[in-house]
Amino acid sequence: MCEVVKNWMQYGFVVWLSCMAWCAVAQTPGERPRQMQTDSLFTELHFRWDNAVLDTLYLGNDRALSLIRQRIDSIGIAHIDSVGIISQSSPEGPYYHNQRLSQRRARAMRAYMEEHYPALGDRLTVNHEGESWEQLRKHVQRDEELSAASIERVLGIIDDNTVPIATKKRRLTNDPVYRYLYKTYYPRIRNSMVCIVHSHPIALREPIALPAPGVATSWVIEPTRLHKVQLLPPLPVPPPSVIHSPLG
Repeated sequence: MCEVVKNWMQYGFVVWLSCMAWCAVAQTPGERPRQMQTDSLFTELHFRWDNAVLDTLYLGNDRALSLIRQRIDSIGIAHIDSVGIISQSSPEGPYYHNQRLSQRRARAMRAYMEEHYPALGDRLTVNHEGESWEQLRKHVQRDEELSAASIERVLGIIDDNTVPIATKKRRLTNDPVYRYLYKTYYPRIRNSMVCIVHSHPIALREPIALPAPGVATSWVIEPTRLHKVQLLPPLPVPPPSVIHSPLG
């Protein structure tokens, strides 16, 4: 597993944005040295409430799967460095049920990728992380509809790790803005996040003269910031038919 995906999977969906990678590859004498450009694609696939079936027609999943297919087909599966997947559940209902639910979603994602891209082999890494508190926190933090006081209050509930998870959930459920959070953000955080990393060589702008055999000399290639990330725009979330539910 490459460092980009390793860091992303270890520290969550925020760190992958800042991941950069580069390397210089010395060629045979007479050729120009090459630099490897590392690109990544990040997208999300969503699951229905209390469900681990990958529904291709739900909440833009067809678009996300098409983007994955186009990227892999365009560059060739041999040039894929790593594919990392993290599956989660929304944080309502019993904690251990949601842990198992995220695990089932991870298995569904692994089955899909292995069926459609069997050649990935050990370059595919799939993890499950249980309840998606961190994703919920990021959405609340960036929300433009809630008042500053409401955001501060909700973040205080989410960040309070001195109380049991059940207490945290009860406090959040009883908060005046919970129904808004449930309708707006909970469908988005019942998901599997996918990060595809691939690299390809590019020629340096200026040729570097390689030393003749037997001549002691050295040269240095300075790294350049070449990492690119392609993001899908935020998806609209349809209001659920049932707002109050015990599971994620």
